[in-house]
Amino acid sequence: MPPGPPMGQPGQPAAVPPFSIGNAFQFGWNKFQSNLGPWIIASLIALVVIVVMGVVYSLLASAATTGAEITTNTTTGQINIEGGGTAAWFFIVGPIWYLFTVFVQVIIAAQFVRAALETARKGKIELEVFTRTDNIGKVVVGAILLGIAYFILGLIGIIPILGWLVLFIGGIVISFFSQFFVYFILDRATPPIDAIKESFAFVNKNIATVIVLFLASMVALFIGAILCGIGLFIAIPVTVMAHAYTYRYLSGEGVSA
Repeated sequence: MPPGPPMGQPGQPAAVPPFSIGNAFQFGWNKFQSNLGPWIIASLIALVVIVVMGVVYSLLASAATTGAEITTNTTTGQINIEGGGTAAWFFIVGPIWYLFTVFVQVIIAAQFVRAALETARKGKIELEVFTRTDNIGKVVVGAILLGIAYFILGLIGIIPILGWLVLFIGGIVISFFSQFFVYFILDRATPPIDAIKESFAFVNKNIATVIVLFLASMVALFIGAILCGIGLFIAIPVTVMAHAYTYRYLSGEGVSA
């Protein structure tokens, strides 16, 4: 593990404590409290966007299937849908809207990572950090590349048993090892393919730490979710900042005290 940021000297800013997963989440919690306004406002805006997109999707789907006749073959169990413009919806509008939704979610997630990195560097953020667009195109390209990889795995997954196994294990490997690619792009302006490679190398080098970080993040998000979902307004920013802290600390970069 590379050495962390240097310890503070008299007259200099406070020293950053030795790295641990506990300290990473403590950092996230402390910085969430000291940057409460920007995180809460950004989270509310993200929630509104996601809810509106969900409502629009439901309205479009409802309009497309109005007047549709749904029948089931009692012998084969096959479901047939006729009328109501369902073909256009399921084969054209639906997939396009789904891709657009994924695109928006990628942008929102990237902006949260951007704010977390800014917090890890400077300790304080303003709401405007969530509106910056530099390197966002690279993030989208990286997401598309990973999407292609998942699509290929999906094709392999058509094969019974062996294909299912490849799909299951491959999906976990790609998602786990590529989880820091956005951090490399937004922190260093790394090209998409190189960022994915860097993420794989970073996770592989710090595999034990990242596994613990991942499990701790799942616990934090689960707790946030069961608190009527309101806890996610805390759990998501804290978790993202814990990841940013881990990324910068283990990369040998500076981390704000």
